[in-house]
Amino acid sequence: MLSNILKVILGHFIIILIYYPWRLAEKISRINLGASGRSHYHIMKVFRALFNSYFVDISYRNRISKTDLALKLRLDLCQNNQQWFFRLRGGYEEEWLRLISAGLESSEGFLDIGSNIGVYALTMAQAYPEKKVTAIEPLRDNYDLLRHNVSLNSLTNVTAINAAVSSQKSHKIKFFPNPIHDGGGSIIESTSYRTGDVIINAGQYIAGDKDFISEVSVDNVSIDGLIESKSVIKIDVEGAEASVIESGINVFKKGLVDVMVVEVLHETIDKVVALADEFGFDSFAKGSDIPINVGARLDHFVGNIACLRRASLDYDNYRKRIALLR
Repeated sequence: MLSNILKVILGHFIIILIYYPWRLAEKISRINLGASGRSHYHIMKVFRALFNSYFVDISYRNRISKTDLALKLRLDLCQNNQQWFFRLRGGYEEEWLRLISAGLESSEGFLDIGSNIGVYALTMAQAYPEKKVTAIEPLRDNYDLLRHNVSLNSLTNVTAINAAVSSQKSHKIKFFPNPIHDGGGSIIESTSYRTGDVIINAGQYIAGDKDFISEVSVDNVSIDGLIESKSVIKIDVEGAEASVIESGINVFKKGLVDVMVVEVLHETIDKVVALADEFGFDSFAKGSDIPINVGARLDHFVGNIACLRRASLDYDNYRKRIALLR
């Protein structure tokens, strides 16, 4: 068995062998060869070809914490999270983490919907030990790593729940894993699997991998059933954003949420912006303090938007923070 240090070094070596020659070829040829949108997928394929799983433990400074705390994380480099969590080490979506941190200053809890292995939840729980953090993750493998990472950091203020969030009324719900995207998936069935600029026909993938389970049944919960006091919400659910938001009608009516960070797709941004407006929120793209309307599009096919409750006493302060995001 390789020690963790050797596994980390070997992991970096494999990534370097694939990524940097690709980027160098782009620079020399002055042609976009797709390194930024496709390399993470091919790196994952190499790890999967070499190993059934490749777990490493890493640590990095928690940039949100007011004290010098180190966040520990176990992850599997056979998933695409090597790009965001392994290489960036604390730099992943830092600007959005800081917006959530600002919201937590005047809130009692943080609800992380689509927590994956817990980067958002762990960062906030460690930085705010007096706050209640709830992390929702439907995929069992992700959930097991999430719980391990909670224990690894000795956090006592995190509740991890193996479930999906939706407005459906059933206790169980269908979930469709995406085998090429960060151990992710959605309650919305798709005809294709996507990660970055890589799109693969779902039917062909399923036919070619007899061991892949394309549909699982998971517990179903709602925002209304999870939030009882002032909270900040992060939503990352791969196309199911509208159903998640609709599950919190009563919470939003009570004014218990001032700040939401929602990952949207080109196909879902209009519905999210419209729903947010209906529930009393303005929506913003990073780098601007002007609310976006239905019809707006982000630079990339997927990205985060911030939803701010118009009646919030801190509305203007949050809006200024969003304008500074880059």
